[in-house]
Amino acid sequence: MTIARSNFSDRIARIERDRITTQGKVRLHVGDREMQVRADSAMLRQALHAKARTRGHWLSVVPALLTGLAGVVVVTALRVRFLPPEIELRLAAHSELAGFGMALAVAVLFGVLLNFFSARLLVWQAIGVVFALASLHNAAFWQPALSDAVFTPGWVQTQQDLHAPRTLALGGIAIGF
Repeated sequence: MTIARSNFSDRIARIERDRITTQGKVRLHVGDREMQVRADSAMLRQALHAKARTRGHWLSVVPALLTGLAGVVVVTALRVRFLPPEIELRLAAHSELAGFGMALAVAVLFGVLLNFFSARLLVWQAIGVVFALASLHNAAFWQPALSDAVFTPGWVQTQQDLHAPRTLALGGIAIGF
C-alpha cells in the first residue's frame, strides 16, 4: 500500500512539474476513467479574470444603447426608402410595434457583430430602441440637411408637420423637454 502511494505521489509531482506545458490543465488516468484536473493556480487566475471582467461590465451599457439607436436609424431609413406604400398602409395600425421589432432585431445583430450579447444588454438595447423611436423626429428639426440625406425629404417634412421640436413622442403622447 505504501509503495502504491509513493508511486502515485511521484506521478502527481511529475504532472505538477509539467504544468507549464499543459497550461494548468492536467489529464489523469485512474483505472479506465480519464479526468481533466486543473491546478489551483489556474482556477484562481480564472476567478480573478472573471471578477475583473465584471468590474467594467457596466460600461457596455453605452454601446448597447447606441446599437439600439443605430437599429432604429437603419430600419427607419430602409423603411422610408424601400417599403412600398401598400405595405406601409397595412402596417399603419401597428407601425410602431413593427418598427420596434425590426429595430431591436437589427440592434441585436449589431450587438452580436460587435461581440457583446447578454440578457442584460438586450434590455438596454430595447431601452435604446424605445428612446430612439420616441426622439428620432427631433433630427428633422435639429439637422434637416443630414436627415434629408439619411432618410428622405418627405420624411423630414412629415416629421416637422406631425411633431413639435424638443419632444419625446411615442404612442400619440408627446412630452416636451
